[in-house]
Amino acid sequence: MAASGSVSPLLISDFSELEKGGVRYAPTEPVLQTFTLPIELNKPISAESELELVFIFAPTRDVTIILDDIGITSAI
Repeated sequence: MAASGSVSPLLISDFSELEKGGVRYAPTEPVLQTFTLPIELNKPISAESELELVFIFAPTRDVTIILDDIGITSAI
């Protein structure tokens, strides 16, 4: 099962007035987003079961992906 979604572009920022000496700031900031991906299990699991999730990213350009706070809930 593959999921896709729209990813927002980076925010353009200008912190050049804060740059002094060797301190430089990136011209962009990441846009943190929440995605919900449906998954199907091929067998029931219990709270003691081990579950392995594999995420495969195939970007079409040079990107940085920040992956954090992964949660799993039952069907609502």
